Amino acid sequence: MGEIMSEKKPYSKPTIVRHSVGVLNKFGRPPATIPLKRIDGFNVDELVDQYGSPLFVLSVQTLRDQYKNLNRAFKTRYPNFQIAYSYKTNYLKSVCSILHQEGAWAEVVSGFEYDIARDLENPGNQIVFNGPYKTRDELIRAFKDGAMINIDNFDEMQLMEDIAEEMGKSLEVGIRINMDLNDPPWHKFGFNVESGQAFAAVKRAEADSKLKVVGLHMHAGTYIDDVSIYSRAAQGMVNFYTAIKEQLNVTLKYWDMGGGYASHNTLHTAYLPAEQTCPTYDQYAESICPFLLSGPFQAADAPLLLIEPGRSLVDEPFSLVTSVVAQKRLPSGQRGIVLDAGMNLMS
Repeated sequence: MGEIMSEKKPYSKPTIVRHSVGVLNKFGRPPATIPLKRIDGFNVDELVDQYGSPLFVLSVQTLRDQYKNLNRAFKTRYPNFQIAYSYKTNYLKSVCSILHQEGAWAEVVSGFEYDIARDLENPGNQIVFNGPYKTRDELIRAFKDGAMINIDNFDEMQLMEDIAEEMGKSLEVGIRINMDLNDPPWHKFGFNVESGQAFAAVKRAEADSKLKVVGLHMHAGTYIDDVSIYSRAAQGMVNFYTAIKEQLNVTLKYWDMGGGYASHNTLHTAYLPAEQTCPTYDQYAESICPFLLSGPFQAADAPLLLIEPGRSLVDEPFSLVTSVVAQKRLPSGQRGIVLDAGMNLMS
C-alpha cells in the first residue's frame, strides 16, 4: 500500500444560527439534559443516599463490553493481536483487574504503575514498560521479569547498555519512534523517523551484543478522531521495519501502535458531540491492520500487534453523579446552577 495523504476539507463560512435545545440539526445534537436515573439497574438516588455526592460509578458490564468489542475489531483483522491497557488513564486496581480478567496486558509508564501491575499478578512478559524516564533499579527489575521495555532516548539506551554489561547478557528491547503525521507533529516520545534518528537508534542498538531490537513502538497522539493518521502511522511503521530488516537484519517480535483512541465523551472544546465524530472500533482497526499485514513477512509470521487504549475503554463505563446545591440568575439572564462536583473531578 502506498503513501496515504490527508484529504483537505473544504472551507465553511462561519454563520450564526438559532439552535433550539434538544433539536437535532446540522450542528449536531447538544449534550443530554435529562438526568440519568439508573446505572446498570441501580437507582442513582439510592446510591447517593448510601455513598454520598459527588460519586463516581463504574458500570462493570460496560467496561467488559468495551474490551470485548475492541478486541474483536482488531483480532478478526490481525489474529496475532493483544491489548495492553494504559494504566495511566485509570490505575484503580479494580478497573485494571477487570480488564486483566478479560485478557488485557498492562502498559505502564512509571515504577509506581509497574508495582501495581505486578501486585495484580501480571507476569513480566505481559507488561509493556514505556515512559521517557525509567530508573536503573526499575529497569533492572523489569529486565529480570522479562517485561517489554521500549527505549525513548539515547541516554536511556546508554543506561540499558550499561545494565546489559553488568548482567552479562544481551537484553531484548523495543525502540520508540515518531513520525510527521499531524500538525503540529507529535514528536515528544522516541526517535524521529524522517530525520534519520530512529534508524540511527536501531543501528546503534544492533552494533554490539548488549541490546537486541525485537520491537517497535509509536504513539501518534491523544484523542485521535481522524483514522487516516493511524493509516499513515501503520504504513510508516511498515516502511521503517522494511528498511531495518533489509539493512540491519532486524526481525521484530512485536510492533506497538500505542494509544490515542477517542471515546464518546465530548471534549470541552469540541464543535460536535463525540458520539457523532468518534470513530468506531472497527474503523480504527481497519485503518491499521491491512497496512501492517502488508509488511515484510508471511502472514503466519506476523509480529505481535499491540495497542494501548485508555479513555476509549474506561470513559463510557464511568459516570459522575453530582447534585445541584444552589442556583442563581446570571447577568445575561441565563440560569446558573452550582454543583457539589468541581472541574477537578472532570479533568
